Amino acid sequence: MKIKNYLIKISLALFFSFFISNNTFGQDSYIKSRWNIKTGFSRNNSGVTGVPKGVYAGNLHAEANYGFSNYIEAGVYLGYSPVDVYTEMTFDSMGRVTSASIYNYAMPSYGLNVNVHVLPFFVKSDDFRFDYYITLKYGGRYITSPKDNQWRGHYSEYGIGNGLSFYIFKRLGVYVEYSFGNYNITDETPIRDNKKLSLGFTFKF
Repeated sequence: MKIKNYLIKISLALFFSFFISNNTFGQDSYIKSRWNIKTGFSRNNSGVTGVPKGVYAGNLHAEANYGFSNYIEAGVYLGYSPVDVYTEMTFDSMGRVTSASIYNYAMPSYGLNVNVHVLPFFVKSDDFRFDYYITLKYGGRYITSPKDNQWRGHYSEYGIGNGLSFYIFKRLGVYVEYSFGNYNITDETPIRDNKKLSLGFTFKF
């Protein structure tokens, strides 16, 4: 809860400061009134099983953002992860899993995201190949397991991080994002493991 409140305060502060500053800088922009589409892959600690430590879930995702100002774009994202859920576990004297029944389920993800672009404060151009931004996301995941399963239903996720993209061509490029927040469905995963690295392609028009 403390992490969530902290991220909300940061999000509000960034939004209002950049919104106000938008009226004081030049109007040349490669963000405003443009669409940006991203497709990518990420890995993060799902927290679904709790064991063994460091169980990661791959996630394929896509997002669409629209530039509302020279510095801010916002939109939605969708994703998909296959997750392994451990049941009927037995442990040894060291607390390590010796046997378990493992079931694989689909875990779609969905939510809203806001990207605050930093370089437009320094670069006035409508066609710039590099981009650096602060990204904020809030949404959820849904585990499609049977009704009697402990791990089932909607779980919230949120995070804040940095993003860097490079447009190899005028409209097509690559990007990388690194963020931290809440990317698992239990409280057992420490903050240092509550992080996500995303890689993919970006397209603007």
